Amino acid sequence: MFVYDTINTLLAIIFLFNAALLLPLLRDVRNNVQTFVYVINIVTILLWVITMMGYRSEGVYFDTWLRALYVAAIFIGVTYMQFTFFYPIRLQYANYYIYAVNIFAFLTAYTVTLTEKIITKGIITSYGEPLIIFGPWYPLYIFIILVPFISGFLRHIYVIMRHKSKVLYLLVGYMISANVAFITNLILPWMGVFILNWVGQFFTVIMVSFTTYSILKFNLMNIKFFAIHVGVTLLGIITFSQMLFADSLKNLIVSGLVFGISSITGYFLVVLSKNERKSLEHTMLLNKKIKKINNELQDANEKLKSLDTLKSEFISLASHQLRSPLTVIKGYASTLTDGIVGNLTPKQNEIVTHIYVAAQGLASVVEDFLNVTKIEQGGMKYSFEKTNLRSIFNDLASDMKIAAEDKHLDFSSSVDGDGEFLVYGDTTKLKQVFLNLIDNSIKYTKEGFVKVILAKDTLGGILFSVTDSGIGVTEETKKTLFKKFVRGEGKSLNGGGSGLGLYLAEEIVKAHKGTISVTSDGTGKGSTFSVMLPSFIATE
Repeated sequence: MFVYDTINTLLAIIFLFNAALLLPLLRDVRNNVQTFVYVINIVTILLWVITMMGYRSEGVYFDTWLRALYVAAIFIGVTYMQFTFFYPIRLQYANYYIYAVNIFAFLTAYTVTLTEKIITKGIITSYGEPLIIFGPWYPLYIFIILVPFISGFLRHIYVIMRHKSKVLYLLVGYMISANVAFITNLILPWMGVFILNWVGQFFTVIMVSFTTYSILKFNLMNIKFFAIHVGVTLLGIITFSQMLFADSLKNLIVSGLVFGISSITGYFLVVLSKNERKSLEHTMLLNKKIKKINNELQDANEKLKSLDTLKSEFISLASHQLRSPLTVIKGYASTLTDGIVGNLTPKQNEIVTHIYVAAQGLASVVEDFLNVTKIEQGGMKYSFEKTNLRSIFNDLASDMKIAAEDKHLDFSSSVDGDGEFLVYGDTTKLKQVFLNLIDNSIKYTKEGFVKVILAKDTLGGILFSVTDSGIGVTEETKKTLFKKFVRGEGKSLNGGGSGLGLYLAEEIVKAHKGTISVTSDGTGKGSTFSVMLPSFIATE
């Protein structure tokens, strides 16, 4: 049985406090070798505290407690050194070092326990602390105790300086505790001073607190749990101490009730904080996964951008390479049809005409690809100037009327308003937009009409519109009609289209601060494409 004098009572409190600091780490013992080794170190410290209490109780097993006290002290330094093999950076061949160190530790423990070479005997006195008579090998015992501690200190100092590892709390805690224990528990007793040989056990609180904090400090939720755990433990220790030092039955009952209530409340507080920690750890894990996925998506996006750039550069290069031969083909075909090198038979003339039309269509596709590449790379250049849309409109209406009549379509054009229709724009680019819209209406209309209108808007803008009785546009198609490589329902009517005409038209109109839109009542009910541009006066 322990004798609970003032010092042993305080030692019991130290034991409970250190044990409480051990609990937050137990959940990781199976999965983390660092935590496992440190837990073993705390267990040896707890044994050291208990054996001091037994030694100071001076009971029947006094000599057994005495030898157990000095055996426990051996393994504190040994397990600390082993802990430095794994935390914060694992030492290569750590397991082999552990085996070698343990052999010396157990040999020393054997010598302390079963021989009188280190501890000869203990003497119970009637006053003060019990005395110890040391054997001739006691200086060797001190050396064996010091070597593991010094090795551990050097290991952590090396890690701090070489790898910038943040284990300073741990190192400071161990150094303070070890130095105090070395003086009060090893050197002073050897010199015959035993009155302070329990002080080292008190300073284990610094060692355990600093080390546990160092392990948990990089996880805020663990630190929160650690703080709650320590607070609850301190509350329990204080209320328990009030019970031990109660000077009357009344005070004992009151202190017992306070201890019971605080213990129950503290237990539920620890459980709630544990559940909160698990929940937040799960959230942090999900956030980590989301962050990883976002990084992967960002990398993939960068790769896609790079591939898109390469694609654009390839299309630009390929289109430029196609331009020259197409120009040559068109030139020779035109020369043949003009009869410059001699008259052709009707069949030959038909074949050459087909060659010219096909080359012209392919040239238009190549031009579309080049323009798209310029837009994507920010290289589309505009020559803005005062432009009269009436002139562009009349020229296009005259040219496109022939193409419409070839398909037996009723083609009409009208200008609503007098005077000039001035805008601030690029004549060539705007002509390309209007030409594309009229050409599409003719191509996608089998029978009926194509109507082109140029008018001045009541708000000062200028409206260009093309209305036809063609295949129409569905609501679903309207959403994507102006995107790249998207074509409407009548693909079969224009097999040679690139799917870029409307995309280019919208980009050009946007560059002129205008809008382009389409309206249709549905499939087979025709459609109207409209371009609204700000007038030259409005622009100024």
